[in-house]
Amino acid sequence: MCGRINQRKRDSEELQAEFYVTDIRYTHNDLFNICPSEIAGGIIGLSEKISYTRLRFGLIPRWAKDPLSFTRTFNARSETVFIKPVYRECILRRRALIPVDSWFEWTKDKIPFMIQSSDTKLLSLAALWDTWKNPKNGENINSMSIITMPSHVPLSEIHSRQPLVVPPPVRKEWLNPEITDTPAVQRMVENCVDHALSFRITQVSTEVNNGRNKQIPITNCVNSSQLTHL
Repeated sequence: MCGRINQRKRDSEELQAEFYVTDIRYTHNDLFNICPSEIAGGIIGLSEKISYTRLRFGLIPRWAKDPLSFTRTFNARSETVFIKPVYRECILRRRALIPVDSWFEWTKDKIPFMIQSSDTKLLSLAALWDTWKNPKNGENINSMSIITMPSHVPLSEIHSRQPLVVPPPVRKEWLNPEITDTPAVQRMVENCVDHALSFRITQVSTEVNNGRNKQIPITNCVNSSQLTHL
């Protein structure tokens, strides 16, 4: 599962170097404990540019009549993303990357952990996006769902699911909207699933359990005695 993410403020040079971004549509300060239905920064590939933009965390498909019917679409399973109606067109035509510094995950006993790359570099989470037009006021709402996969050890000791991480060499291909061939996209997903990663897992304060807690800096809520390098 991946239901809470953290994003630090990024400058345009970093986004261009790491993710080929040429169009900045959204700027923000550090975002801590982003929950489903809230706004995150995401990267989408358009016909002639790659944009960093606002994305609602929780996908609303363009054909939705009632957006309130889609409250559990913040995650899409890699095993079924090609067949579920809400996701199957997006995985072929509207793929996104969500750059995160870390995400939170909980054990069955509600103990929270912060998960980062072992080198603390940005992680690019695989995602889908779509645009829903509000029929009442004509507003376009861009939204996204983070793709998850079965967790590898040692993350599986915390939770059975983890986000699908797109490694740097695959980012540009993942964002290419011209790649719509099902076998080609399936290969990308499979390569990401099989890609070996090393994570830093840190137990954090239970104050992050409250999604309204946005003010505590990440460095202050980490219990460094629980730091584990993997």
